[in-house]
Amino acid sequence: MVQKMWDIDQIIRQNNQAALESIMQPDAIIKEQHPQPKVWALSMLAEMLKVGPPQLDEIIKCLEGIGDIKKFVALVQMLLPEHEKEIMAARRNKRVYKFCYFFGQKYYPLPANMDCPPDVWTYGIPVELLGFSYTAYHDMGMRPGYQMLLSLLVYPFEGDERDAEDDDIPYDPFDPMAKMNFQLARENYKPSAKDVKWLRQMIGSLSIGASWVAPIGFKVVKTDENKIKITNVKDTPEAKEMLRRVLMNAEKAGIEVKAPRVGKTAKQKLIGARIPYLDSIARIVGAEMAGRIPKTGWTPEELHQMTDGTIYDGVGAFADWACFQTGCVVLDSNYDNCQYQEGDGDPTFKWTKYNVERLTKDYPKVKEIRKKMDHIVAWLEEDQVSRFTGLLNYCLEHAPEEKERKKWVRQYDPMERLIELEQVLEEEEID
Repeated sequence: MVQKMWDIDQIIRQNNQAALESIMQPDAIIKEQHPQPKVWALSMLAEMLKVGPPQLDEIIKCLEGIGDIKKFVALVQMLLPEHEKEIMAARRNKRVYKFCYFFGQKYYPLPANMDCPPDVWTYGIPVELLGFSYTAYHDMGMRPGYQMLLSLLVYPFEGDERDAEDDDIPYDPFDPMAKMNFQLARENYKPSAKDVKWLRQMIGSLSIGASWVAPIGFKVVKTDENKIKITNVKDTPEAKEMLRRVLMNAEKAGIEVKAPRVGKTAKQKLIGARIPYLDSIARIVGAEMAGRIPKTGWTPEELHQMTDGTIYDGVGAFADWACFQTGCVVLDSNYDNCQYQEGDGDPTFKWTKYNVERLTKDYPKVKEIRKKMDHIVAWLEEDQVSRFTGLLNYCLEHAPEEKERKKWVRQYDPMERLIELEQVLEEEEID
């Protein structure tokens, strides 16, 4: 439990990465699950034909979970009162399945959950956040079409204070070349028995979740018995050399070091967050062509004005998504924007009228934006060089004059972008 608390940043990054991978899948291959199959499996038919008195353990479960049943009934009465009899007449393990079916007809599709118990279902409404994230932008783990479009766009996180900070580890300490370049590295250094014993005792004295801060410039966090992770590493030769020695001693001591997420220094980020994307495009269309892209990129409004209604329609929709200004909560919010409860790997959203109505209202627009994004990305990827070159030439020909352009002003603050959906908060759980 403590490990989950301490690794909340890692959990958020993993959720954001999963959401990015989900949205990069073409909408055409994401089938809406329908809980009314055309052909029923014989095993399901056999189950439905079973007759006889209820089992004693099932009766006991019902009596013990009467409060959970009341919550589920209240949820049905709030959202699907016209289908209450049909939902509650279903077998206990099929009620959520029925709920999803009728909910999808009235509001928007939910995952057709076959096995979720009603008490777990009432805990929170399932929501998949597909918003672009700071980590996703800087990790560049995206398909070619996404990288091509991002090369045309302004930096979405302009003014984010995270750009003024080094990432947890602004270089790869496990890279052999990096080790060779340490200014203070001593090739003859070998872990001594004394050093190994000191590190083992120091880690052993820490409770799980606690940390030791090395004055020279990094922090060691104990995530589990015999497991640590390294964070807050300064980009100095002294810190690099000391970290190298800690890693060598940890290996000798049998202490597992969690592989770090390699990041960037603040200086690298402030010099130009868009440079990696321009470099990526240069490898596709050549340096000369990539050099014609404005250094600051174009705003979503400019890309809309230039491409809407043309063969490049969808570029503006992508820009809106990347700059979280679609107006749809699941497209504009990511897992950085949520609050988490102790021990939970996902945020929990309430089953409220507001949440359901908001998500229902957004759903048609989400589908429309996804469709446009999927089309332009797939189209570009079919012939990357010629089609991106054509898009860039078109944008350059139809771009507004420099004197007419409005300066892109944004001070991105994650705290000001907390998700608009109602969440289950820690104090409510305690109550």
